[in-house]
Order: sequence, then C-alpha cells, then structure tokens
Amino acid sequence: MNAGLKRPREQFMGVDEETLECMPPEIEDVPKVENEQGPRPFKIWTAIEFQNYNPPDGVDILGKAILRHTQLTLLCGQGGIGKSTWTLALAVAQICGESSFCGLPLDPKPRKWLFIGTENGADRWKADLAIVCNQLDEAGRAAVAERLLVAAIFDDEAPDLELPDAAGRIQATIREAQADVVVLDPWAELVANEIDSAVVKAAILSLRRAVRCGSPNASTLLVVHARTGREAVADAGGNFGGMNAQRGNRALTNNARCVLSIVPRYEDGTDLVLACAKINDGEKFAPRALRVDRGRLRYAIDPSFNVDEWREEVRGKGTGRKCEVADVVEVVRSGVRKTGEIVDALKTKVERRTVMDRLDAAVSCGALQKVAHGQYVLGPKADLYQ
Repeated sequence: MNAGLKRPREQFMGVDEETLECMPPEIEDVPKVENEQGPRPFKIWTAIEFQNYNPPDGVDILGKAILRHTQLTLLCGQGGIGKSTWTLALAVAQICGESSFCGLPLDPKPRKWLFIGTENGADRWKADLAIVCNQLDEAGRAAVAERLLVAAIFDDEAPDLELPDAAGRIQATIREAQADVVVLDPWAELVANEIDSAVVKAAILSLRRAVRCGSPNASTLLVVHARTGREAVADAGGNFGGMNAQRGNRALTNNARCVLSIVPRYEDGTDLVLACAKINDGEKFAPRALRVDRGRLRYAIDPSFNVDEWREEVRGKGTGRKCEVADVVEVVRSGVRKTGEIVDALKTKVERRTVMDRLDAAVSCGALQKVAHGQYVLGPKADLYQ
C-alpha cells in the first residue's frame, strides 16, 4: 500500500492491493520525503537527444501516432453511426495482416485486441463476427479466434464499468488477456458525469492507471459519443470546431494524443466521413469519405469526395445542385452510353456517388437498362422521365 495513503478503505471496496499500489494518493495525502536526497527529478533531454530520437519499430499500430503504444486515442461519433463496427473492422484488418485501413497504414505485426464495453450484447457480437469470419480463409479465422477478445460484460453478475470503482476489474481483465490494444466502448459507461471536470479527470487518471498496470505498452482506443447537429457534423476534422466533436467535458480530448471523428456523409447515414480532429505526435490526414458495405463490414475510400463542397452542403449553404433520375435519362437519351461518360457529363453538378445512385435508381424503375460493358440504354419507362 502507498505510504501516506489516508483515503478510507471502504472507498475502494473490491479493488485489489495491486491496483491500489498503482492508484495515486490524493494530492493532500502525498507523503513527505523521508530521505535527505529529496524527490527524484524527471529525466532531462537536450536538443541532441531529440535529434537522435526515433520511435521504436512497431510502436504505431495505425498510421503515425494515430494509434500508438501507451497512448490514448479517441473515436468520436454520433450514436448509432457505426463506431463499434468501425473499431471491429479495424481490429480484424490489423490482426489479419492487411497493409492499410481506410487509407491509413497498419502495423504488419498482428496484435491482440481486447474489447471492453456495454455497447453490444452477445447477439450483436455473434452476428458481426459471423460476417467477418465468413470472408476469411482458415488462417484468418484462426488469427481472429486467437487475437480478438471480448470481455463478456453481458454475461456478468455485476456489469458495472464506472470508474474508479471498476478500475480493478478492468485492470485484471487487461492483464488476463495480455492485450496490446484495449478498446473501451462507450466512454459514457466509464464516467459518472461527462460534464463535471473533476469527475472526468479522475476517471481518465483511473483508466490510465488500470491500462498501464494491466499491460504496460497497450494502446487505448476509447469510443466516445459526439455532439449532434449539422454544425457539429460539418466541423468534423476542421481547425475551428473539430476539437468540439466530443460530447461533454473537454478534459477528455485534452488528455488524448489523437482524436478521430466519424460523421454521416449523407443524412440517411449510408456513408461516413472520417477525419482527424487532433494529433499531437503526427500530422493530420485529410478528411475522407468512406463508402460502407454493411453486409461485409468493409470500408472503401471515395476518391471523388470534396470536403469543402460537402461541408457547405451539410450546413445548407451549398449550390443546391441536384441530380435526379430524369437527369441521367436525359444524358443517355442524348447518346452518351458508358458509365464514365455519364458521370463526366454530370460531375459539374454532383459527386460521382450521387450519379451512380441515380443510375441504379433509373434501372430499378425501368427508365434505363444496363447492358454489357458498363453501358446504359433507355428502358421501357424512359418516357416518364422527360
């Protein structure tokens, strides 16, 4: 037990001795130095040490300093947007040795991922893992079975993750799993009050201690609910409002080394925009649009995405240009047949994705027919769209 720790033991009922050793005493309880040499100073670096410094190999799991050993990364997003799905897809991609995820490089060495949270129950986990594993070969399924671990909070007699009370169990679970990456989902279940600065700071400190004592080099990916509204969405990744993406007290984002944000690209939530609101030890990547294949839990970057135009449209200040079924029918009626040429004819109005959506809709309603070699011809109901 830390010498000088005077807090009542009943405050930490259920927390083991090893956890208490890792938890700092209250400021007023710090013991006085009992040796003549005084406190041990922090190590000091000069410009030469920084010049010679290079991050150790394998310290970065995603990108450069986006998800890094010993550091805290936040993933912010509105409720129901697919934050949990995104983190699962990231873990599977890294475990299976994929070279990148959403255009960001992945460490080729498979890591052990531990998910702790109350966001999803056993049914959801079973369904999502079935989708993932059905796409993998035998080696991939074996890797996921070995390295993707889930704390069965849904099957626990006391499924409480609120800090600091749950710090001991979280630490013990991390140690048991020997985790390299710890995903905690969601933050709202770990903190008693997202608004109160003192409560938030205490929860962050408790979480850091639990992860560090459980697995000294583990990365922490914390899933956080974001603010809602058009301005909050449009601010994603921007220098003016991106840091305000997180719901609640700013102490959380201030303590994170990297803050990622995922927001809906369209109002119907079909696609996403991934952005970097903050990164301390690397450079921000450009916001990117992700086309989501929910049936396969896969993400593909849309190269036609223009972030400035998208932000203007979200804020309701865009050009108002639209592409309807009648527009693609008119282009085909004029003699343009190939997909790429149809897109080129309309790209001054809208993005490629919108044109492709309207082509699909035109085929569905019989206004167009898709024939060989990615070409379109007028369909039996073309005359209805003039």
